[in-house]
Amino acid sequence: MNILYSIIFEIADNSNRTKLINKIISSYPYARVTQNSYFININKDQLPLVTHVTIRDELKEFIKIGDKLYVGVAKPPAAWAGLDTEVSEWVRKYLLL
Repeated sequence: MNILYSIIFEIADNSNRTKLINKIISSYPYARVTQNSYFININKDQLPLVTHVTIRDELKEFIKIGDKLYVGVAKPPAAWAGLDTEVSEWVRKYLLL
């Protein structure tokens, strides 16, 4: 069983934004959806140790007053438009497992 999580953020400080992105891309298989949103894939071997709460807690250190962070499960059905082919294929692969 795999779980696809959506991470959405707004961070004013570019240094913290870069650190948060680096944490995401170095920790999980990911697809960049937009400038401020990523999907990450958590496989069955990581469950139940990795949850939306633990992901949020890992990323919270980069969030300051006025910044925003959302972590939630992405489940089918889903629809999208305008995403790069590579991102669309990645989402189909992990969302529709």
